[in-house]
Amino acid sequence: MEALKEKIAEEKRFDGKWVLQTNISFSPVQAALKYKEPWQKANPW
Repeated sequence: MEALKEKIAEEKRFDGKWVLQTNISFSPVQAALKYKEPWQKANPW
């Protein structure tokens, strides 16, 4: 049980953070903005 509590505490420091990896030459800001864009545009019909 103690090992589980330690693992949870260790993982907690990554809450709310994400990592992006791309093979496109984006700046970190560009990559983050592109990632946050909607994947599909609204259907125009």
